[in-house]
This record gives sequence, structure tokens and C-alpha cells, in this order.
Amino acid sequence: MMKTTPALFSLLAALLFPATGCVGVRTFPTITPVTFEPSLLQPGAPVVVDSLTPVFKWRQKNPQLPADFAIWSMANGGKSSELFLERDAITGSQYKLEKALAPEGEYIWSVRISGSQQWARMNYTQGMVIPTPVVAFGEWSRQKGIPFRIKAPKGGANPVSSATPKQSTDPAAQSVPPPAGQQSRHP
Repeated sequence: MMKTTPALFSLLAALLFPATGCVGVRTFPTITPVTFEPSLLQPGAPVVVDSLTPVFKWRQKNPQLPADFAIWSMANGGKSSELFLERDAITGSQYKLEKALAPEGEYIWSVRISGSQQWARMNYTQGMVIPTPVVAFGEWSRQKGIPFRIKAPKGGANPVSSATPKQSTDPAAQSVPPPAGQQSRHP
């Protein structure tokens, strides 16, 4: 893998983008998010998910290895977080959230190979290019370890119902589960 220097980055950006502008490059060192991938223009901004119980998908180098999934809820304008949900040893490369997110709540999500200590994060390199007839001038910056931030919808997109379930007329469906150790008369 080629190491990018500021001069090389500016030259490449000038060749690829001959007008004045800004260019960004994302890299995912361990696992790449497929759904709710961070924005190229605003990598630290939350991505609005499609429901309160979304499906998270990712790509990993060896999809046969089990993965751990976690979400942390954000508080105090993103300055602190608390573990919201964690699931270990997931097979496959996706997880459907079974615990509903709070409407408009902000969260960080990540995944890692089971047994690893390194949660997936994003690295981001941004360059500002000002081309001249002879050479391109510019600035660049690099950010490492950017978390995958999400924001729950207002509740209108596939909301999770908190209403009381409708009562069934089937007597078996209305029965209360028996205490532990006793058998139910209904299947």
C-alpha cells in the first residue's frame, strides 16, 4: 500500500480535480460499514437510519469469522456515551436491531471480529486544492478513529409500536403462562 504524503496528495487532487475544490478520502482499516456508512463530505456527522429497528450490514475480510456488534447512546452533545446494546459472536455480516432506538436519538455503532479488542472506525483524509498554471497549492488534514454515528428517525419511518396489543378471542392466546415447573393446558 502506497503512503500518501501532503505533496503527493495535493498533486493527485490537482490532477483529478482541475478546479478549486475540496476532496475527501475514507478508509476503513478493519471492517467496512455497508449500511449507514459515514458521509464523505461530513464524516463525523450522524447518518439518519431508516427505522427505529434498522438492519446493520458490514463487510469484513473473512466473512466466516463471527463478529461482535455494539451501539452506544450519545449524551451531552456527543461528549459522553453509554452502552445501549451489545451482541457477541454474530454469524454473517448483518444484525437486525431488536431493541428500538429512541426517536431522534444519536448513537455510535461498531462491529469487530469476535475476540478482537479493535472496534471498526473510519480514517478520513481531506484536501483543499487551489490549482495554478504551474503547480497546485493546497492543504490537507487527516483524522483517525472516526466512529460510525447514526441518528434515529422521528418515529414516522417504520416506527416500533408501543401501543397495547389487541386482545385475541382465542382462549389459548389469552391464557397466562403457567408458573415455572407447571405445564400449560394450551399448546
